[in-house]
Amino acid sequence: NSLLLFDPLDENTIKGIEKGELKEEKGRNEILYQKYHWDIFASKSLLCIGPEEKSPNVLLNDILEEEKREKINKMKEACCIGFKWAMSSGPLCEEEMRNCRVRIIDLEFERNVDEQQVIQALRRSIYAGIILSSPQLLEPIYSVEIITPENAIKGITKSISDRRGFIIQQQPLEGTPFQQIHGNIPLIEIFGFETDIRTFSRGQAFVQSWFDHWGIVPGDPLDKEIKPLNLQPNPQPYLSREFMMKTRRRKGLIDDVDTSKYFDEEMLSTMDQNNFIF
Repeated sequence: NSLLLFDPLDENTIKGIEKGELKEEKGRNEILYQKYHWDIFASKSLLCIGPEEKSPNVLLNDILEEEKREKINKMKEACCIGFKWAMSSGPLCEEEMRNCRVRIIDLEFERNVDEQQVIQALRRSIYAGIILSSPQLLEPIYSVEIITPENAIKGITKSISDRRGFIIQQQPLEGTPFQQIHGNIPLIEIFGFETDIRTFSRGQAFVQSWFDHWGIVPGDPLDKEIKPLNLQPNPQPYLSREFMMKTRRRKGLIDDVDTSKYFDEEMLSTMDQNNFIF
């Protein structure tokens, strides 16, 4: 039996992990407490980061009862393997997860439990918890910089908006007749963007782009009421569901997450009685 809590990892800790500031176990607790403002108990509870040393997901031993806490620490390696396995292949699309903080609040072991059983049990519990925690899909967001003549700005602005993007800044380029535009566009929408810009500006504009951050895809990927449209653009609330289904199909998976893999019959029955809808 296990009791886990899930919440998003804070932005500062995410950046610290991705910079590699927390990859060494030695001194990590102190860094979390002093630089990232974790409380003392949480900073001492970190078991591991994963699935890679710069992946922004963490597993914490938040059990208060000392005897149980020690049992988890003795099984640390198995717990971390189960956690990293789960983080490397999430339940929605079997892709690596991001920004997850998993806290072990309680965990009961059988007397003769082996490490393999701990790995499987924790992995399954994490998947079940993720599904119940309203998971969301993330997509790469690119920064774009455009140098363009002023007469092309209207078309460029519309193109950015049509691609689910937005303009962050627009300013004249001193000493020239050109304008400089900074904006953000989801990567999946950026293909063909440079061609559009050159068309609007008659070849006079210059475009460059680079990865900026991960953003949340609009919509709920687990909402079965949403039926994505075929052969036509979907409204934004449909996108998360559409992306999940298409990714799963590409991998040879069924369209929806198979909840029977993560929940036993008793738990599914209890959730059904409480009107919990997947």
